[in-house]
Amino acid sequence: MLLSSAGSEALNFKRFVKPREGAIWNDNVTSIHRLHQNHPSIIGADGMDTVWEQFVWWYENNMKSGEVAILVAYNGKTCNLKWLWKLTQAPRSLYDLLATMAYFMDPLKVIKQYVGCKVNPKHSKLDSLELGVVWK
Repeated sequence: MLLSSAGSEALNFKRFVKPREGAIWNDNVTSIHRLHQNHPSIIGADGMDTVWEQFVWWYENNMKSGEVAILVAYNGKTCNLKWLWKLTQAPRSLYDLLATMAYFMDPLKVIKQYVGCKVNPKHSKLDSLELGVVWK
């Protein structure tokens, strides 16, 4: 889980979550992130309860009064943000999104769907819409 508060690289929350015993590892996801069940970051990670508690503390200490958060994930359909949403919305879930986490946004979806976007393939000469290419 990597989250940043706008405007400051120093305000990053980056923690790995140790999956439950018997978790199924998706080969496609493993190839993208290079994480696997024996990766040092996973072996040394805390469980979801601990990481969620740390995240809520970090979030509450970095949001200013009256601010509303937008959770952003490039190609979010395939990332952990989707699972965070499912986890917090599940019946009898132990985890809740904070009230100020009001919006989700996928920049890739915006780029593809809104022709007025300057990075939309109809306007740009980008080689691809991969995050690294768009960022550069």
